[in-house]
Amino acid sequence: MGSGLVVLKCLADAMRDGDPILAVIKGSAVGINDGAQKADFFAPGVDGQVRVIREALAVSGVAPG
Repeated sequence: MGSGLVVLKCLADAMRDGDPILAVIKGSAVGINDGAQKADFFAPGVDGQVRVIREALAVSGVAPG
């Protein structure tokens, strides 16, 4: 058994404090319950996943490649 911890901190604060920066979150998006199109009870449908990924990429300004 194991455990993990993720600490989120503003980039400017982490840089000021000299923290090691392993990743930067540049964008995010939220999916909705897409009803009958869902892959299963907990997973959204493919179309819903595509919409969320496209939105997160658009917000972040990062190219998919």
